[in-house]
Amino acid sequence: MRPRHGHDFHGACESSIEELARLFTACYEGYPYPAATDALQLARRIREESIALDASFVLHESDQAVGLVLLALRGHEAWCGGFGVRPAFRGLGWGQVLADEMVRRAAGSGAARLRLEVLVGNGPALRTYERAGLHITREVLVLAWRRSATTAPDPILRPLDQISIAEAIARAPGLVSTDACWQRSHASLLSRSNLEAYEISDHGARAWAICVALPIRATRLLRLWGENDLASLALLERLKERLLSIGVVNEPADSPILPLLTKAGFTLSDRQYDMELPLAEVFRGARRAE
Repeated sequence: MRPRHGHDFHGACESSIEELARLFTACYEGYPYPAATDALQLARRIREESIALDASFVLHESDQAVGLVLLALRGHEAWCGGFGVRPAFRGLGWGQVLADEMVRRAAGSGAARLRLEVLVGNGPALRTYERAGLHITREVLVLAWRRSATTAPDPILRPLDQISIAEAIARAPGLVSTDACWQRSHASLLSRSNLEAYEISDHGARAWAICVALPIRATRLLRLWGENDLASLALLERLKERLLSIGVVNEPADSPILPLLTKAGFTLSDRQYDMELPLAEVFRGARRAE
C-alpha cells in the first residue's frame, strides 16, 4: 500500500539535535532493540559515524513528522545509520517512501555504493529495501558471552595491557578489515571516543583487541587479531576475567574468529543481512529523468 496523502521532505539539518533525538527514539519504538537516544548521544554518533545531516532527512505529512533517515557519507561510500517510521504511521507504505528517497539522496551525493544492515527476522524492512534496489551480500552475526550468575569472579587477574587505538592498529594490521561493517571500519575505529585497545603476549605470540567501553563491567568486541589462535583465546579469557558480559555485533558469518568465539563460550544472539546497492545506475537514471 502506498500513502495517499501529500508529503514532503525536510533536511535533517533543519531540525535541532534535540528534535532529531526524540524522533529517532520514537521511530525505533517497539523494535527488538529499542534505540532510545538523547541529544548528546546522537551528536556523538553524528561525529563518529560521519552522518551527514544535509543528506539525512525527515519525512512529513502535513505538519506531522512521519519518519526519518540518517545517511552517513565517507568518500564514495554511503551507509544508512538510522531508518524508521513512527508507530502511528506504520503499515501505510511510508517506509517505501523513505527508502526510495534515501536511495535518491545517496546517489545524488556522489557515493558509488549504499550499504545498510537489517535483522534477518525483519521481513517488512527487508522487502522495503529490496524494492528500493538493495540486495543481500552476506550475513553478519550478533554474539554474546555472559558470566554465569553462579560463577564467582576470578580472584587473580592475569596481565592485560591497555594501549592506544593507534598503537594497536600500528602493531597489528590484521585489526583493520576492508570488509568490516560501517561502525567497525577503520575510519570508525579512529573516530570513536569510547574505545579501548588491549595487548597480551601468551603462548609465544601476541594478540590484540579493540573494544567499546560500556558501563557495569561490559564491553563490545569490535576487532580481535592474534599471531596465533592460542594467543587470541588467551586474550578473550583475560577479558572474561574482568567483565560480566561481552557482545559482538555484525561479525561476518565467514569470519575466521568465529570458531574462537564459540570456543570461548560466545553464543549466537541474532543475525543480520548486510545489504548494498551500487549507485552509478541510479545516478544515471536520475540524470536522464532531468
